[in-house]
Amino acid sequence: MFTRDDKNRRVEDNLEPVESVIARETTLQGNLRIAYGVRVMGAIEGDIESGGRVRVEKGGRVRGAVKASDIIVNGQLDGNIDAAGHVELGQESRMVGNIKAARMAIAEGSFFQGEVNMHRAGDQPVRFVEKRLSEPPGSSPPNKDAAPKA
Repeated sequence: MFTRDDKNRRVEDNLEPVESVIARETTLQGNLRIAYGVRVMGAIEGDIESGGRVRVEKGGRVRGAVKASDIIVNGQLDGNIDAAGHVELGQESRMVGNIKAARMAIAEGSFFQGEVNMHRAGDQPVRFVEKRLSEPPGSSPPNKDAAPKA
């Protein structure tokens, strides 16, 4: 069983104190520097530099370099990644660019085109099969039992 601070847990499970959101239907043009984490559900056309975690959610798009402690991609990223910690490419992610990170995991079904540079010689990315729901936290899946709207 994992504990809250277990180093073997997925980076997605670790909590962060503050997170900013770029909402769906929102486009930010320009570079973003932020002290804490950011969740991208819309689009950013520019570089991101974060002192926390950067999450590109399903439907989210980033065109630019991303530098952060940890980076999770479930959407689309066109640009290079520089992570001090962990990078995770989810099952529906599409990434074109190079990755530099201490640890990395790539889900079955993701698309990645580029090079990976791990901080320690001999380290290799880990592959995994996503077993979780694809809905981001805080969103509710559609009610299957609800009657269709007329």
